[in-house]
Amino acid sequence: MDNDQGGREGGEGRVPRGLSLEQAQNIRRDRQLEDLTTRMDELMRMMQQGMHGNRRSQSPSPVHHPRHRQPPRDDDRGLRLDLPDFDGAMKPEKFLEWLQRMERVFDYKDYDDAKRFKVAILKLTGYASLWYENLKNKRRKDGKPSLHSWEKLKTRMKKRFLPSDFTQDMFRKLQVLQQNTLSVEEYVVEFEKINMLCDVDEKAEHKIARFIAGLDKKLAKKVDLQPYWSFEEVVQVAMRAEKYVKAKKASTFKPFVKQGEKPYSGAKKEEGMHLLLSLISLKG
Repeated sequence: MDNDQGGREGGEGRVPRGLSLEQAQNIRRDRQLEDLTTRMDELMRMMQQGMHGNRRSQSPSPVHHPRHRQPPRDDDRGLRLDLPDFDGAMKPEKFLEWLQRMERVFDYKDYDDAKRFKVAILKLTGYASLWYENLKNKRRKDGKPSLHSWEKLKTRMKKRFLPSDFTQDMFRKLQVLQQNTLSVEEYVVEFEKINMLCDVDEKAEHKIARFIAGLDKKLAKKVDLQPYWSFEEVVQVAMRAEKYVKAKKASTFKPFVKQGEKPYSGAKKEEGMHLLLSLISLKG
């Protein structure tokens, strides 16, 4: 019996521990089936590839060009970039404001000088448009080349729409500017606006000195007592001083009322006048 079992084990291979001979044979058979299935799949795949290869050799394959994704366009959607018109009104501050607005949009759009010129002449209306057409016709009659430069157009527009003494007048106005009845905020706006119109290039300490000199005297004294290192800090100090002065005035103004009495109202005063008139008429 033992010899027969040993012979079967020798013919079929070793039986793993814990398994009977029949179980071991079933496992081996399953593995063999899996190997056969895998080989059959490989053969079928090779045959299919061979068929596709023959088809490709018979008919030309289409050429596929890779698609390049276009970068998103920056078309300024949702951003208002309206350029203002200029009608040629003789208001120097409005004209300079128009120039500054045009320059900011041109810089944002990154237009070159020639394109800036083309866009600018489209925004000329009224008298400004007539002036440009006259300038263009005069240059043609004189045999001069047409204008195609924004910088050259600006130069000619400044000569026409800015008075020759405009900058000088702004300097004079800056020298005598006083706060007077203006609030500190209103005074700062006016001071800065005139500075920019004059295009003043000066040291920070000179600008600060002119600003303080134009402040209300009480505020100027308080500002001088505070530390500051820049024009912006001086402005903040002046605004705080103004709030302090206003708060102090409000707290010191109180109507005189005796203890236990209510303030004398307008109605009470009117009633007292009626009583006085009545007494006078009775005596008469």
